[in-house]
Amino acid sequence: MTQIDELHGRISRALDQIAQRVEGYAPPESAGEDPEAAARLAELEAAMSAAQEDAKAAQIEANVAREAAAAEAEKTRQLEDEIAQLTDQLAAAKEAAEMAASAAPEPEPEAEPVAEVEEPAAPAVDSGELDALREELEDEKMANAQLQERLRVLTARQEEAPVVADTGGDSDQRAAMEQLDTDLQRLRAANTQLEETIVALREANAQGVGDPHLINKAMLAELENLRRARATDMAETNAVLAAMEPLLADAAEESA
Repeated sequence: MTQIDELHGRISRALDQIAQRVEGYAPPESAGEDPEAAARLAELEAAMSAAQEDAKAAQIEANVAREAAAAEAEKTRQLEDEIAQLTDQLAAAKEAAEMAASAAPEPEPEAEPVAEVEEPAAPAVDSGELDALREELEDEKMANAQLQERLRVLTARQEEAPVVADTGGDSDQRAAMEQLDTDLQRLRAANTQLEETIVALREANAQGVGDPHLINKAMLAELENLRRARATDMAETNAVLAAMEPLLADAAEESA
């Protein structure tokens, strides 16, 4: 959030400069009205009004970006807690199965059903968690598609926006867009890995083989996927801020 706070500070300083120039302006003490002074005063007042409107709009966008980042962080934290709980449940079920197997009496030749003691290791509980993971995967795919669309819109706006000279905003904006594109590529790779792991896990479940390794791998892949999604959201926020900086810098120079 340091970049957003810095943006707020820059907006406030620009408004203060405009206000000081307006307050420091003293009209001539002649009896008649000076047309040039009146025009200058009107120009300063218009510049201050425009800067105030730009500052309000920028503050609204910054607040929206901050709230979106906070909401995504909270969602990721909740999902990480849920995955940790599922991992604990899986470990407890595995331990219970091992204890039941060790405590079972030696099976007689005709009493082979004792092998059913191993059934707790079967993914009876994990099948529901598998469906939940698939739902999370679909949600992340939808979020990924939305992020790609927003990236396309930001790129189009960047190409249509006028070039601001000597502000250094273009390089920052390009860097932010490149970082966002990199995070999107990583998110796609994480989605692919998660989908492959879930397919393997479903095949193992269909064969009645509860593989704890596959289950753990699916949970770890889901966690990595969520972290990549959060990184992508943060990169998108930085891209939005980078796109706003040249416009704000230009407004500050005009008001100086």
